[in-house]
Amino acid sequence: MEKSWKQHEIDHRVENIKARIKSMIFIIRKDKRGERLMSLTYKNGIYNYDGEYEMSSLNKFAQAERRLSAKKQALNDMKNECDLIEQQAFRTYKENIQYMLLDQPSTIKMCREWLNMLSKNQDTDGNKLDKRKKYKEKGTYDWYVNYIKKLLDIEYMNDVKFIDFNFGQATNIYFEYKEHNWYLEIPHINAIKLDTYRNYGGSVFKLALVHNDTEHSCSWSQFGTTYEEDELRDIMKQGIEKYCKLFHKKATYHLKNKKYKGEY
Repeated sequence: MEKSWKQHEIDHRVENIKARIKSMIFIIRKDKRGERLMSLTYKNGIYNYDGEYEMSSLNKFAQAERRLSAKKQALNDMKNECDLIEQQAFRTYKENIQYMLLDQPSTIKMCREWLNMLSKNQDTDGNKLDKRKKYKEKGTYDWYVNYIKKLLDIEYMNDVKFIDFNFGQATNIYFEYKEHNWYLEIPHINAIKLDTYRNYGGSVFKLALVHNDTEHSCSWSQFGTTYEEDELRDIMKQGIEKYCKLFHKKATYHLKNKKYKGEY
């Protein structure tokens, strides 16, 4: 008697089920000692109920490892390419920025030497300073400070200090002006390292002006940066207008309060 199409369909599904059962990872069988053993989910490739091919577990492992390895290699290639572009950008900054008279480590060193001589009242040989004598350190200091005053368009700079920043990658020139504390950060282009550029970007190559709130000695606020020396004048002017006027308003307010309270 011929089987009906329904019977054929049932037989086909039964055979598929048998095949799947044989290839299951958790097929439970016993070894000679009677202990239960386990194997791969799909020992061989089979077709599922929907007629889609299901590759063996070992082939799935191989495919997963191949894909993972390919992506790791692609990421490594991309990182290498990114590193090369980053180094190129770093060199571009170095090759296109030059603070001719400001970025002078040897000049700054001599300025420091003069301030050190003043603090000790001795020249480099240990002799007492002679006001009648011309010292090259003083000449260099006067020229450099006057040059900065001209750039900032200010009349004077009191209590000047030259402070090394970031292990020689920049110098911060601190000074007092209009009863406020300021500093000009001068990057030393040739000394700037790639890691610093990676951490802070192109800003490490910029000149920067920073103001100190005299009421909070640890509070410093950067109020302008530039690649152009001739822009320092306008930045400093804006800083003076902002901070000195604010200071004047605060002082006036406190003075009025004292008068009101009878403390003045």
